[in-house]
Amino acid sequence: MDDIADNIPALDISDQQALEILRALRPLFSLYSNLSHDINNPLTGIIGCGEFLSETPEELSDTQLKQVKQILECAERIEKITWKLCKVKMDIIQDSAFGKLIEKYLEVKNSNQLIEFSK
Repeated sequence: MDDIADNIPALDISDQQALEILRALRPLFSLYSNLSHDINNPLTGIIGCGEFLSETPEELSDTQLKQVKQILECAERIEKITWKLCKVKMDIIQDSAFGKLIEKYLEVKNSNQLIEFSK
């Protein structure tokens, strides 16, 4: 399956347009981070319990052991999905078209200076 980030075309845009895009993407980045965090916290518990149960397979029936394996497989699938969300976010952030802009944006945001872009 193709990576979503591979399908994002390179854009020839001004710094101001890029900044506007960055501002528009900020809620999406926040959503990615919150989703990953909110999913990974309980997922860690699910994986931990599943691994704990699978350490003593002799104490489980065949049906229970099969169910524990299914739980761990499903948890791994969810983990991969959240990783892909984070990867898309990082690919966008690290893209050369946005790298310097993000750095400047954060610098300005943290110093409360006026934004001056050089052409």
